[in-house]
Amino acid sequence: MLGFFARACQKIVAKAYETASGTEIEVSLWIYAAVTLVVFAPITWVRTLEVFQYGNVYSIIVVYLMIITITVFCAMHITENNSESGPGWEAFNNKEFVTMCGLAFFQYEGIGTLLPVMEASSARDSMIFLTIASLVTLFCSHVAFSEMIYYSYGHDLNEPIVIF
Repeated sequence: MLGFFARACQKIVAKAYETASGTEIEVSLWIYAAVTLVVFAPITWVRTLEVFQYGNVYSIIVVYLMIITITVFCAMHITENNSESGPGWEAFNNKEFVTMCGLAFFQYEGIGTLLPVMEASSARDSMIFLTIASLVTLFCSHVAFSEMIYYSYGHDLNEPIVIF
């Protein structure tokens, strides 16, 4: 997970720097890994979830704003192209569909909060149904969102959609 996050940060910073200045920058992946470790390691020492409640609300708001923003960008792109699909779009992409479904499971990283919620809830008996329903909803929403982006931009999406 550390390597994945450090590599993602490295790509984002490099692309943002290139977009802003017109020149490329190359910073070692080890620097991003060290910074990520220094920032996130102390978070693992906290044993109560109440500490993170405001950060959790903030992160949910940011995620929803990005979903709305990307959806608007995709809708504008589809409208500009007269509802045509992106280049190379396939109704069912056999090669990449399994990968997309696999990536959908990254949404379940917050599943560790389920036990404390279940313990505090008065609806313990229906917790299995609620868990399955929420996982299915998350999976379907991720697949629909990914398909919308794939339909909008096709397989040529090799740069961020939203960088101002």
